[in-house]
Amino acid sequence: MGAAHRTANATVGAHDAKAVTSSDSTIIEVTRGLYVGGLGDVAVRMADGTSVTFSNVANGTLLPIQVDKVLSTGTTATLILALY
Repeated sequence: MGAAHRTANATVGAHDAKAVTSSDSTIIEVTRGLYVGGLGDVAVRMADGTSVTFSNVANGTLLPIQVDKVLSTGTTATLILALY
């Protein structure tokens, strides 16, 4: 996909999705958001470098957050997709 689909405008939907395996060391392309398919906690490193845990995220939740890591330490949710 071309750069025309990439924008910081929050009203523009995602153009791609990739499965995420949580890891404390793997850096991913900064996301537009995360889709959480299986309930649990989601620990992430935000695009600005701060780490935070979203607790008790329900099945089927879209988190409109820009992250570069989904951390394995603290993440119990499953079936996570990175949205771009």
